[in-house]
Amino acid sequence: MGKRSMNFQAGQEYKSPFDSPRANAKHASKQIGGETQMSQTDIKVRLHRKAEQR
Repeated sequence: MGKRSMNFQAGQEYKSPFDSPRANAKHASKQIGGETQMSQTDIKVRLHRKAEQR
C-alpha cells in the first residue's frame, strides 16, 4: 500500500502555497510555512515595551 501525498484527493486541482499572497518571494528566508517570522529585534522590543507597562 502506497502513501498518499498531503491529503490530496482525486478531482481537486493542486494549488501551490507559493502562489499565496502571504508568500512573498522577496522575503522567503524570513518565512516559515508561508507566514512571516518576527525578527529577534522585534521580539525583544515587544517584550521590553510589555515590561515597561507593568
